Amino acid sequence: ILFILDGFPRTVAQAEMMEASEYWPDHLTADVAISIDVPDQVCIDKVLGRRICRECGGNYNVTDINYEGYVMPPSMPNPPCPCEKNWMKREDDKEEIIAARISDFHKETKPIIDHYERIGEMI
Repeated sequence: ILFILDGFPRTVAQAEMMEASEYWPDHLTADVAISIDVPDQVCIDKVLGRRICRECGGNYNVTDINYEGYVMPPSMPNPPCPCEKNWMKREDDKEEIIAARISDFHKETKPIIDHYERIGEMI
C-alpha cells in the first residue's frame, strides 16, 4: 500500500506509536519521512495573497511568487469569477499573525524532523 500522511505524525510520541507494531498495523507504517523546506517569506507572501469571494465562496490567490527558485503563479478562477469585486481577505491574513503561525510550526515540527533524521528515515 502506498500513501502519504500529510501532517502526521505531528509529535515524536505519535511517530513512536506508529513504529510500535502492537499499536499500529504493519502495512500502515511509514518507511520514510519527507520535509519540504520552503522559505518563510515565500509562505508569508502566498498566504497574504489569499482571497475568498463573499458571493460565490470561491478561493483564489492573487500572489505571483517567482524568486529564490520558487515559482508559484496566482491561482485565479477560469473562467473569471463574475463577482470579483466581492473578494475579501481573511481577517487573520496579516503578516504578523502569519509569521507567528510559521514560528509555532517550526517549534512544533523540529522535534519530529529531528526524530526521523536520527532514525535515518528523513528524505
